[in-house]
Amino acid sequence: MSFPGRLAPIRVMLVDDHPVLRAGLANLLSIERGLEVVAQAGSGEAALDLCRRHRPDVMLLDLSMPGMGGREALQRLRAAAPACKVVVLTSLESAAEADQVLAAGAHGYCTKTVPFPEIVATIRAVHQGAERICKGVSRTPAGADGQLLSPRETSVLLLLRRGLS
Repeated sequence: MSFPGRLAPIRVMLVDDHPVLRAGLANLLSIERGLEVVAQAGSGEAALDLCRRHRPDVMLLDLSMPGMGGREALQRLRAAAPACKVVVLTSLESAAEADQVLAAGAHGYCTKTVPFPEIVATIRAVHQGAERICKGVSRTPAGADGQLLSPRETSVLLLLRRGLS
């Protein structure tokens, strides 16, 4: 039910081949104000079909699934549902992996080891248009002088990698 002056909830879809993980996340997300789980899928193929039918705002997508994995699903989702923001939720804690999926069109990257509030914050941030990497994934590249880039410099670098000016 919609109330005047009240924002619509963020529509979330969960994609992971582990049913217990999906059920647990769905239960936790269901009690979060402003979030609504609209679909769950156990494969990349099912994710594409359900995404077309349910039109989620944000999708949590695992990379490691049998059949069509998360990478291929991400690639196809970018073409089939460009408005859906994708947060990769994976067990891989690799900075290189995070950079690759962001370059491929993901909007966020979280590992399955982060606290639940971090996942919620990431869903909200990417829904607002931000690109977000959860804590625990070190991905700040070193500059030519050995100094680390600022967060803004890193953000600009990633936008350039996407082909933006």
